[in-house]
Amino acid sequence: MKMNPSKLLLPLTLSLVSLMSPPTHGAEASANPGYHFLKEIPIGGEGGWDYLSVDPKARRLYVTHATKIVVVDLDAEKIAGEITNTPGVHGFAVVPEYGVGFSSNGKEGTLSVVDLKTLATRSKAKAGRNPDAIVYDSGSQQIYAFNGGDNSVTIVEGDDGDALTTTPLPGKPEFAAADPKASRVYCNLEDKNAVAVLDTVSHQVVNT
Repeated sequence: MKMNPSKLLLPLTLSLVSLMSPPTHGAEASANPGYHFLKEIPIGGEGGWDYLSVDPKARRLYVTHATKIVVVDLDAEKIAGEITNTPGVHGFAVVPEYGVGFSSNGKEGTLSVVDLKTLATRSKAKAGRNPDAIVYDSGSQQIYAFNGGDNSVTIVEGDDGDALTTTPLPGKPEFAAADPKASRVYCNLEDKNAVAVLDTVSHQVVNT
């Protein structure tokens, strides 16, 4: 599993911070930064970290951690459970309309389709080599999993993981973001110093 070295140095805790409105008076504003520490939530376990994802309606945070995903209850500020059987997991995309989430399992070359209530794996879908970033596009109701091992993106249905297509990319993908209103998904290509722009209707790269 490819990891950013800086991620491996993080302590095995989740730190919560809050953004405060800074004072408006000169010296006082400088002495009181906007963010301040609230608390730490112990996570435990061994191995590195990768992406975080939030389900704002369910008030849950998903933290990918080595071979599992730790689920944090944001109201209780404690661990609510774990999603296992995700070898070399990188990311987790939440699909609230269907009550499922998708993990990108880098070491296995698969996507796990996970029941958000039980945290059990319903099924697995085939991806490319080392699926890394994974995003849900609510406009098309599709999942985009970016394969760092073979420079491609695997696109599946957001309800059950049924395969749609695999699109080649002009470089090595890393992180991604979706814009449902524009029918676009954006992914940075770390070896090209560029961003690939995918059309969610044609599933093709339409710009960089």
